[in-house]
Amino acid sequence: MAEDVQEAEIREGSVLRVSWKADGGRELRLQNRGIGRIAVNAFAEAPSDLDCVDLRDNGIAELPSGLFVGLSRVSTLLLSRNKIGQIGGGALAGLANLRELRLTRNKIEELPARCFVGTPFLASLNLSHNEISQVDPEAFRGLGRLRELDLSNNNICTLHGSVFEDLASLESLRLSCNGISEVNAGTFGNLRRLRELDLHLVRITELKERVFGNLSKLVKLTLSWGKLDTIASGAFEGLECLEVLELNRNQLTCVPDGVFRPLVKVKKLVLCYNDIADVETNAFERLDNLRDLNLSRNQIAQLPDEVFVGTRSLTHLNLSWNKLSEGLNPGTFIGLKHLEELDLSRNGIHGVQKGLFSELGSLVKLILSNNVIADIAPGAFQGLAKLNELKLNWNYLVNIPEGAFLGLDSLAVLNLSYNKISQLDAAVFKGVERVRDLDLYKNRLEVLPDDVSRVLVSIEKLKIT
Repeated sequence: MAEDVQEAEIREGSVLRVSWKADGGRELRLQNRGIGRIAVNAFAEAPSDLDCVDLRDNGIAELPSGLFVGLSRVSTLLLSRNKIGQIGGGALAGLANLRELRLTRNKIEELPARCFVGTPFLASLNLSHNEISQVDPEAFRGLGRLRELDLSNNNICTLHGSVFEDLASLESLRLSCNGISEVNAGTFGNLRRLRELDLHLVRITELKERVFGNLSKLVKLTLSWGKLDTIASGAFEGLECLEVLELNRNQLTCVPDGVFRPLVKVKKLVLCYNDIADVETNAFERLDNLRDLNLSRNQIAQLPDEVFVGTRSLTHLNLSWNKLSEGLNPGTFIGLKHLEELDLSRNGIHGVQKGLFSELGSLVKLILSNNVIADIAPGAFQGLAKLNELKLNWNYLVNIPEGAFLGLDSLAVLNLSYNKISQLDAAVFKGVERVRDLDLYKNRLEVLPDDVSRVLVSIEKLKIT
């Protein structure tokens, strides 16, 4: 309890009366006091400038009507981790200047019509981790200044088309971890200031045309960990400000032509952990601002030539954990002039052909770990003059031919650990004399041959046994 509270009269878990010192106090903190009930007039002596009421971590089951009457200056009410079963019936009457209300981890099952009436200045409302299954279409009526609404981790299956109609100022909406199976354009129709929408771990299987059509200010959309298998053409129409789209851990099997075309400002696109086997030629067209694309953990065996031409600003591309053993050629990477990191680990790749990465002049890090690479063609890495780190660990290399690393003028870190290399010739390292970190652990070498040591004059870290 805060020092400015003179006395809290609590008997058998009931707060009967709270009194303050003569100079008043701006905060009332009664968290974790074993409170189960609060008398209607318990706060009758509250100072006029009381700003915060903290009743978290108690056993409060009911908020009696009129409990907060007289607390017109309170801006923060914290009621998380109690046993409150319902809201409404005048429970919040008197809180005319309330800005923040936290009701997370209670036992609320229903949000009736106008249950937050009397709190017109409410800006942040957290109702997460309750048991809410019913939300009346007028539950949020009158909350025109609300900016943040968290309804995550509840039992909501259906949202009425007008439920968010009054929330014209809303900027963040969290609906994750619910049973929602369908949304349409009407669901978010009036949320024209919304910047963040979280729909992860819901049961939506299809995104219909223009489902987000009115969310022109949206910056981040999360649809991960769901059952999504179909995205209609035009589903992302209207999202001209979107910068982050997370579609990971769904059931998508295809990335069709132009599906992301409306996302002209998107910077990060996450598609990992799906069942994507087919990526069409124009799947990523007009994504001129895309920086980070994650396609890992899918079933991709082939990528069309020039598939990334529309992503001219891409700097990070993750294609790991796919089936690209025979599905790559120099044409795959055309247009990626600004790519800095490429992950091709765990693809079953057998060899690295000459000029495979010749289009990637800005590449700094290349990961080819955990493949079955047994052959590296001379000139395989030509064109990678800026490459700083090359990871070839956990492969099947026995011999590395002369000229394999030609063109890697900036290479500083080379990982060849967990291969089957039994001999090395100094000529192998021609052109990569600047290597500082060389990892040859778990090969068939015990020492670095003297002629190799004389070539690698910049070595600072060497690991062999």
